[in-house]
Amino acid sequence: MTIVIENSLPTQPSAIPKLEGCALAGSSACVRGQKRPELLQVSVITDDPAAAAQFYAALFYASHEPSVDPQSYRGVSIKGGLIGFSTPDVREGFNLSDCGPMPNGETSDTGFFTVKLACADAVLAFSRRAEELGAKLLSAPALMPYGWFCAMLRDPAGHVFRLAALPK
Repeated sequence: MTIVIENSLPTQPSAIPKLEGCALAGSSACVRGQKRPELLQVSVITDDPAAAAQFYAALFYASHEPSVDPQSYRGVSIKGGLIGFSTPDVREGFNLSDCGPMPNGETSDTGFFTVKLACADAVLAFSRRAEELGAKLLSAPALMPYGWFCAMLRDPAGHVFRLAALPK
């Protein structure tokens, strides 16, 4: 079996955004020094993020997280991570429109999880490793408007996950 990896990831350190407070950004040290990855967020796609967040906050006695766009995203913080609720339009932004059941008979993804990594270089390295292991890159690593450096991938079984480095 031959694995072909598309050259869609930045390979030059100058192409890697420097995250504020990431002293190791732009070096392989942050990949080698990566502590055990942490689950950062489980994301659920729903028509009513506010109602979903209210339910889970009440269920888990959890706190609400601030949102830059409360109409399309709400988050609930629980020990060990975050449950995020996004409107269906998030599918287009993350290129998630190609699988999974929807009530209207169309297909689309219904959720994904996020793994927090130490820095942008670690996102690049783990993205490459995921592709080598058979994952499909959905969204190349990039700096998001909310400050995270992220890549979206689909594992060989079809589940979507995100790799993310946060500003410190």
